[in-house]
Amino acid sequence: MKNTGNKAEWEFTPGEVGDRLRNLVERNRKLSSELAEKDRQLQSILNSWSWKITAPVRRILGMMKKS
Repeated sequence: MKNTGNKAEWEFTPGEVGDRLRNLVERNRKLSSELAEKDRQLQSILNSWSWKITAPVRRILGMMKKS
């Protein structure tokens, strides 16, 4: 990668482009996996008995905050 002074021109060698692309693909895979896990955790919470049983309390508290 080379900065040519005042201009915002960046030059990458083919090897650098390939390396950067591989890194970005791997990061995307990791983040996608983490997001899927967080989604599973959230669904588990939302489907839990304790979340369902406390829904009326959360609803009442939400109405009180709006007042």
